[in-house]
Amino acid sequence: MDSSSDEEGMGQSVVSIVQRELAAVCRHLQDGESLAHGLLVTGKELTKIWESDDLMEKFQRLSTSCGVLIACRVSPLQKAELVQFIRDRVQPQPVTLAVGDGANDVPMIQTAQVGVGIAGKEGRQAVNNSDFAIAQFRYLERLLLLHGRWNYRRACMFTLFTFWRNMVQVLMIACYTFISGFSGTCLFEDWIRLTFNGVCTMPILPPGCLDEDFKEEVVLKHPDLYQVGPRSEDLNVGKVGMTILVAFLHASVLLIVTVLAFPGLESTGSGDYYTFGTICYTCLIIDVNYRATFLSSRKSRKYTAQVALLAFGMYVLWLMFDTGWLWVCNKLTPNMYSVPVHMIKNAYFYFCVLAVPLIAFVFDMFFHWFYHRIYNPDRGDLLQKRLEEKEHEGSSDGFDCLESSDADAESQVSNAEMQALMIDCNSADLSPDLFCSIPYHRQVIIVALAGWLVLWAFAGVCYWQSTEKTQLRIVYDENSTKGKGGSTFIEDLFLRYPIGTMPDETHSAHCTPLPGSNEKSCELTVTLPHDITDPMLFYSVGPIYQNDNAYMKSEVVQELYGQEAPAGKREQRCPERVREWDGLPLVPCGLKAQSLFNDTFEVVGHTIDHTDIAWQQDIDRYGNTSDYPQPDKGRWLFQVFPESISKELNVKDEDFVNWMRPSAVPRVWNRVGFLTETLYAGQTYTIKMQSRFNVATIPGGFKSLVITEHSELFGTRHDGFAYVLGFAGLICLLMGLAVVPLKRFV
Repeated sequence: MDSSSDEEGMGQSVVSIVQRELAAVCRHLQDGESLAHGLLVTGKELTKIWESDDLMEKFQRLSTSCGVLIACRVSPLQKAELVQFIRDRVQPQPVTLAVGDGANDVPMIQTAQVGVGIAGKEGRQAVNNSDFAIAQFRYLERLLLLHGRWNYRRACMFTLFTFWRNMVQVLMIACYTFISGFSGTCLFEDWIRLTFNGVCTMPILPPGCLDEDFKEEVVLKHPDLYQVGPRSEDLNVGKVGMTILVAFLHASVLLIVTVLAFPGLESTGSGDYYTFGTICYTCLIIDVNYRATFLSSRKSRKYTAQVALLAFGMYVLWLMFDTGWLWVCNKLTPNMYSVPVHMIKNAYFYFCVLAVPLIAFVFDMFFHWFYHRIYNPDRGDLLQKRLEEKEHEGSSDGFDCLESSDADAESQVSNAEMQALMIDCNSADLSPDLFCSIPYHRQVIIVALAGWLVLWAFAGVCYWQSTEKTQLRIVYDENSTKGKGGSTFIEDLFLRYPIGTMPDETHSAHCTPLPGSNEKSCELTVTLPHDITDPMLFYSVGPIYQNDNAYMKSEVVQELYGQEAPAGKREQRCPERVREWDGLPLVPCGLKAQSLFNDTFEVVGHTIDHTDIAWQQDIDRYGNTSDYPQPDKGRWLFQVFPESISKELNVKDEDFVNWMRPSAVPRVWNRVGFLTETLYAGQTYTIKMQSRFNVATIPGGFKSLVITEHSELFGTRHDGFAYVLGFAGLICLLMGLAVVPLKRFV
């Protein structure tokens, strides 16, 4: 046999071997298996492949199933074409990275999404056209596996946090529309809400720049951790859905706690729209700052906490500037004047700002542990869990840290490396621990039990203070007592008595219509079952949407201050029916001023002190105009409501000043005055009510008078806030107890 026939036979043998191997490869690909093979292709063959769609399809399937593809003797253009081929043909579309050190690598670097240039002997063309530059090829490992992974996780954290904080705010505003009669009133005053983006972005900057879930040597020891980026494990539909659920959870905690604290706030003069909204916003700011700290790892947590305190301090300074300087307040929102002064005088404010982050912390800890350790742990979670177990067992043996999907070899970690990692066990997405040496599930139990004890202590104090207050409630509205109803569920919710009212404390008065008018004379004679010490009187009326957007804007501040209204301002703010009367201007005009609650009350044999029922700061800034009370200059407030407004005071009358602070809910609780003498148990008292404020046309209209004990810090009887804190504490306890059986099922 000659040499030519030998070569021909050898060529046929090689071809058969290649065909057999390709057939085996195809079978593996059909079975969905990946190959531990490499593929070598030359520039000449690439040219042929680009000319055939069938070859391109086969090349794409084969090359992406191999562990490595080596292209040799290719032109600069072919390098770029190969990168573009991967970008166009592979689904889901990958993020490509190209590394080069010379001018012939520039097209490839520019085609890839991420280009890395190496500064070397071949010049700086590659560096000048790249996204990142490194001095030596060996630095690529740190650039990609370490800094690339860290930056990806930081960017994902920042993105999800920004989405989360905006959604919490929007959910609170959206829920408040149900309470404000769908009028578009925002829960937060506009000039206060202006601080949200700045104050709530600052705390996430430290973890967004510095966060490290694992130490450097651990990340490099376990390159499989890098897959979090290529597989979009930190930013995907599931993560966004989880963020939405967490936003709903936090918004629910914020709303439930603050709304159920409202009766206590209202009875101490802090329940107006502006004060209540500022309390809710303050709780929101605290919750957002806490959340940023919770998400931070141990390395960045200190800086996050410092920046969070700085951000909150900036909010406090703005609040003081915006509401403490009357000149500034008049330019922005006059009714915000001195809001913080009255906000901080109420005990319920402090319970809210402490309870909200505490409840959120316990819930976050539990659900974070459940999701990352029980329901859907990722590579980092598995590594963290195994390290905790080895630390707890005290073993010095090596162990498999990760269950890699790409390799069967076990990743071994030394005892020293384990200690290095455990130093940084407080990671953002793995384990936001407070105590490095304590396993995560035990931390959850400790925090949950601590939350239970603290919340029950808060609830105990609130319940004790509430039950100490005795009261007498008198319903004197026919529309309610006759059961005509017609109100909505939300309206009924706020028209019910504050939780805790005893049956023997509620009475209905007998009312007699007065001939020739719409007034009614109501009277109740009652024997008290309990003493009422230092009695305070307040009325309750509703459903009235004083927080309606159009209602709140219907006032001319200059008229309330005794100044001349700017041209066109009355026509802009006041509808005609509350602007003129018989050709004379109503002063002050507007829906707020001309809808004054004008019922009057009398406790026979006792004097009602009507002072100190309104904010002194509001009384001081109100004033009558220079032409008051000339009859030809206008129809004055005391002429419209002669029974309740005195001519000497007019707009400075405390009943009117109190009314001008709109309620935050569709029910008005306003103080009437104080009795100087104690009402004793067993004694019979007669209470008279002159009913002028018409609620007969209001669906579910309701009016009542309450004589009650009170305190400056805790207000009047209201058990509801104690119940919600107690219930939250019970949930914390159940979460802590649930950790034990859940841990055993893993």
